[in-house]
Amino acid sequence: MNDTDNVNVEHKANQIEAHIIVDGESKLEYCYWFCNTMQKVENALEKGVYEDNELEYRFIRCCTSLSVQIDGEIQSLYCFIRDKCRRKLLELELLPQNPVDHTLVVTKTRNEMVKKIENEMDPKRRSLQSRIVDACERVLLLDPANKKLYNILEIQMRNLAPNLSALVGGVVASRLVVIAGGLAELAELPGCIIELFADGRRLPVTSIYHYDTGYLAQTEVFKRASSRALQKRCFRLLGAKANEAAVVDSTKGDPSGEKGRLLRAEIELEMLIPIRDLEEPPAGRRLGYLRSIRQRNPEAASWEKIQKLRGLKAALLRELPSSSET
Repeated sequence: MNDTDNVNVEHKANQIEAHIIVDGESKLEYCYWFCNTMQKVENALEKGVYEDNELEYRFIRCCTSLSVQIDGEIQSLYCFIRDKCRRKLLELELLPQNPVDHTLVVTKTRNEMVKKIENEMDPKRRSLQSRIVDACERVLLLDPANKKLYNILEIQMRNLAPNLSALVGGVVASRLVVIAGGLAELAELPGCIIELFADGRRLPVTSIYHYDTGYLAQTEVFKRASSRALQKRCFRLLGAKANEAAVVDSTKGDPSGEKGRLLRAEIELEMLIPIRDLEEPPAGRRLGYLRSIRQRNPEAASWEKIQKLRGLKAALLRELPSSSET
């Protein structure tokens, strides 16, 4: 058995032992896989990127798998904390649903409440309080580790797939590459299949899903879409452009990442035009078309402004390739 087989066997064994049982509960942060991977991340942050592409891909695969596990662990702990504290702290439902911010508020509020009524608690309530405190501590322990993984994935993916990273971000790019099985395998998949990548798996093509469930929904471009119609359009464009960027990266066509930035600019320009104004109406019905737009939205742009946006998009798309060539 060669070194590659040993690494693969060790990686599978570490994934099987991903959760260690401590005090009757599954805890990711105590397992060998977590500690070993985080030690490799610390070393990589000091030394930089790998020169060997095979070692680099194995390292990215390991970090991505651990990041997905940590995300799921934080989300499950967040759901437990929110469910147990919902009745006592109703104001928390009004806050943004961010697991870390929610945990910080619960930790501070719970400490003040427990000090006041600690002597009046029965054993069951004390046990519940200790479980909530333990869950909060685990979230605050896992979040910094996840941020380190995000940082190293951004660095490594800029070297492995610069155009895909410029389009969707390093973390999302790493997850797409790992699920597909490699950068070359991702380049062979059409955009409609890339859209289905979510939660460390490939959703079946026939499944009914929302546009905010896939990994592409975690990109900055998608989050800027203001309506469901724009989100749907952005989701489709991201899938197609991700395939195009993966093809360029797999052939080492543009190591600078300029092609990925160009693809991202194309999507952002498409988002400037309202979804109902993308199709030009017949010349005889243009007046009634604009009147219907103004009835739906009094501040809607005139037809001249829509044409101006199209001209701006065409001019920018003509200038960007020429600037990259020079």
